[in-house]
Amino acid sequence: MHLYQKYTKANQDKDADAFLKLIHKDFSMVSHAHGVTGNREEFASMVYFLMGRGKTIKIENERCLYENEHTLVEHKIMSFPDGRREAVMSVWMKKEGKLASLETGATPLT
Repeated sequence: MHLYQKYTKANQDKDADAFLKLIHKDFSMVSHAHGVTGNREEFASMVYFLMGRGKTIKIENERCLYENEHTLVEHKIMSFPDGRREAVMSVWMKKEGKLASLETGATPLT
């Protein structure tokens, strides 16, 4: 099973622990749209928060655009409780069979 399939299953099941098992110990992230950077611990905190609010965040048209042993690229539409909708592009880099870094960019939708 590809990491994308494991990642989306954990998201759908709202299983933060299963999701975080896919994250490398040296993980780093950059959210260009929101100016956020973080390490594994900061990302884990965000994952637990978002999965706890999972019923209020709607994900549409989620799809894997590309995945190989080094890279995973995905795109989805996210709708938030405050009415915001964003088209989100995520690029994950892999290391030792886990997700090692994430960069995202989001475009607001009207």
